[in-house]
Amino acid sequence: MEQFIIVALIAFAIISIIFFVKMWQMTNDIRVMRDAFAFPIAFKYEIKKALVHGDKEKAKKIMIDLFLYKISIGSHFVAEKNYLENSLLHIGMELPEQIKKMEHIDDFNVLYQ
Repeated sequence: MEQFIIVALIAFAIISIIFFVKMWQMTNDIRVMRDAFAFPIAFKYEIKKALVHGDKEKAKKIMIDLFLYKISIGSHFVAEKNYLENSLLHIGMELPEQIKKMEHIDDFNVLYQ
């Protein structure tokens, strides 16, 4: 019985150390989270700035860039496409034909290989 407890404690200690190291690695690598939150805020600021200046074409380009950025980091393609379309309609612009044709992230990925 004592041997079983010793083996169980050793196994628990090893698993705890592995878990600690994994958690440490995850908390140190916040680059993905930072990019996911910081870049869209900067994009949205630039969109607002372009609209204030009356430059709808520049705002449209930035909105498309934000869309491409979001789908490249793994956002849901259809939801982001619908959001882009609604955002463009809100400022009186239309979704580009190339993006209208896309139905899945793979349609974006095959554009340039």
